Parts: sequence; structure tokens; C-alpha cells
Amino acid sequence: MIDRPESLLKGKDIKYLAWKVYEVEVDTNDHTTLPDFDTTVALKQAWMAKQSDGATVTCSKAVGSPYNVVTVTEAGLDDEKCLLFIVGVRA
Repeated sequence: MIDRPESLLKGKDIKYLAWKVYEVEVDTNDHTTLPDFDTTVALKQAWMAKQSDGATVTCSKAVGSPYNVVTVTEAGLDDEKCLLFIVGVRA
């Protein structure tokens, strides 16, 4: 897992944006919870790729709290090893 924090000034509070790469094994409709990211702030980006050939895997970010969840929406996946790239506010 790779971690690179960046600071972002938001109002009077300082929030930290971070990006992380996770290795995940997924099926269609799997939910992945990301404990390193804030549950009250929407993820900025979520992108998934198959480790076997680099093809993009369709996924969606949560639209309500908890926001630190990504759902695989691509059909036909069964125990597919993937890399999940996330940008969001650190927990």
C-alpha cells in the first residue's frame, strides 16, 4: 500500500487529501470499505484495474454516508485480483 498525504485548507480546518493503492480480490457487486478514509466526506476519485491485463473495472463511490465505500458494478467478475486507486480525505 502506498500513502502520500497532501494538505488542503478548508475553512478554518485543515483536511488532508491522500491517495492510496489497495490490492483487492473482487466479485461483481462486492463492496470494499476503506478504513483509511473519512466516512463523512465523499471520496474524490476511485478507479480499479485488473492485475491480469490492466483493464479498467467499473466501480462506483458511495453517494451517502459512510462515504468510504466502493462498489464493483462490472458484471462477470469472480475472484478477480485488482488494484484499487483512491483519492480522498484521510480519516
